[in-house]
Amino acid sequence: MIEFVRNVRLWFAPAQVRKDGETPDYRFSLANERTFLAWLRTALALIGGGFAVDQFLPDLRWGWRVGLALALLAAGVLCSLRAVNHWVRCERAMRRGEDLPVSRFPAVLSLVIAIVALAHGRRGARGMGGVNAPAARRQDPDRDPGLQPERTRLAWRRTTLSATASAVLAVKTALHGGASAPGLVACALCCVLWLGFLSIAHHRIRALSATAAPAAFAPRHATAAVLCTLALAVCGAALVL
Repeated sequence: MIEFVRNVRLWFAPAQVRKDGETPDYRFSLANERTFLAWLRTALALIGGGFAVDQFLPDLRWGWRVGLALALLAAGVLCSLRAVNHWVRCERAMRRGEDLPVSRFPAVLSLVIAIVALAHGRRGARGMGGVNAPAARRQDPDRDPGLQPERTRLAWRRTTLSATASAVLAVKTALHGGASAPGLVACALCCVLWLGFLSIAHHRIRALSATAAPAAFAPRHATAAVLCTLALAVCGAALVL
């Protein structure tokens, strides 16, 4: 927790991060950025799931429906905070030549999702892919250094689609039951947050397209993307309640 608090100031201070150690190979920074985007997509999916529970499970008792929706929204908030914190920690570790940080958060998140799923009464299992996945990755032609910026651009586009889906569900929740003044305000706010996220993504995609060896993602832009996600979750909690 103390380390998390110390890292918060770095979310808004790109110069401080870049003063640490030496600049790593840009391919490692892009891989770290894609991991950040994967966590952000997970956060957006959880937030979208919170909206979906409220909208598409009307037969659930109000208490259960609100509880499940808030649990998913809270998990999305934690996931988005973890995304930017882990990105900063990995970036600093690479610049210092240290081992990458490890975390119990994925296990905790899995337990939270499992508890929500059990509470909802649904059971099932899903395969995690073939056992030869590591070997397939080693042979993946996308590992070519020249394709790293393109893979990162695709990751941004996928994340933008996740943000769009969450925003659409937010608007549907805001307008559920007819247009009202609070609903229209919430709808407008969700649209502004979505446009803000699109602006950040567009800026980064242009930067990735400008050169074959792009600069590392700026902490302030990562923080801005996470703040848009957090604000969407807060709007969701207000709408659900």
